[in-house]
Amino acid sequence: MRARRRREAGGARVVFDSLRPELPRGGRVLEIGPKHGLDTRLLATLEPRELVTVDLAEKADEIASWLPEVPVARHVEANVLYLDERERAELGRFDLVWC
Repeated sequence: MRARRRREAGGARVVFDSLRPELPRGGRVLEIGPKHGLDTRLLATLEPRELVTVDLAEKADEIASWLPEVPVARHVEANVLYLDERERAELGRFDLVWC
């Protein structure tokens, strides 16, 4: 993956201006922990067939504040560590998992 770094300082969080993973247009993308939606917006530029975000129920208000701005995204309230077999099957397979 190639990306342009906006900021990096000795172990601090790195924020990217662009994403360029090897993903064919129309793939399925899973984003775990979308928080403020900045990465979600970048992932949407990959023109995925489907962009699924997963985060904890207590993040619902924050996610609801920006989710309408990313029409390709569909949000699922869940903790990926505790998904049962049926829930994992419902999510399906993804071409890219971003966490």
